[in-house]
Amino acid sequence: MYNVVDLFAGAGGLSLGFQQTHRYCIKAAFEQNPAMQATYRRNHPNTAVYGDVRCADYAALQEELGPIDVVIGGPPCQGFSNANRQKNTAVSQNNALVKEYIRAVLEIRPKAFVMENVSMLKSDVHRFFLSQKDLPLVEAGSLKLQESHIHLLDAEYIFEGVLEIVQNPHAVKKLLWMKEDYLVLNIIYKASKNAMKLSAALKKHKNKLLNAAVRYEKDGGQIEAAGHQAFFAVKEYYAGGLAEDELRDRIAPAVMYQR
Repeated sequence: MYNVVDLFAGAGGLSLGFQQTHRYCIKAAFEQNPAMQATYRRNHPNTAVYGDVRCADYAALQEELGPIDVVIGGPPCQGFSNANRQKNTAVSQNNALVKEYIRAVLEIRPKAFVMENVSMLKSDVHRFFLSQKDLPLVEAGSLKLQESHIHLLDAEYIFEGVLEIVQNPHAVKKLLWMKEDYLVLNIIYKASKNAMKLSAALKKHKNKLLNAAVRYEKDGGQIEAAGHQAFFAVKEYYAGGLAEDELRDRIAPAVMYQR
């Protein structure tokens, strides 16, 4: 019997497949989503379930549960999917989570591992690295790379001084919103092409949007002004002074800058 840890375990489908062979014991699973955690625990009551895989201490895990023989899991694949090849979000947090899977393999040193992902993971389009820290790994693996440009900001949103901002980590950090504020406004932006979806999203996220609007009341440079105008438009909409079909254009610049 081989001991297994399942990363990004979801509801436990991959774990079930391994269990059904009667050769594997699923010792631990990592899943951050609370609803998925609950489902996993119901499907696999004898497995220890943990949260954020980025906080995993695999040495401590094996001290508690015994040696791990096999690592399995399906890290989020949106950054490598064919649908995402031409999108700005190609350099995404989801790709960073693939590195967390690799970290698990390197630290556990299992007899075997199985990583479920999309076929485009092998595509030349996705052979990029995210920082200079990755360069030694790329060079050590003799990976063939070609230089290509990823456009992170559409031309219509370029303004004088934007390059100086993006090249200054402190300036970027100062201008970035709280993650939840960006996510909720991005939901509205993506739903705005469909009137029914937009209405439903605005109704569902009203409190989050209005709470966020309080944090961006101050005007400033172009990026700050875009955020101010976006959330001012949100407040104007809920006050009855702005139509739904006008909202997209008002929030678009802020969403683009935060992306």
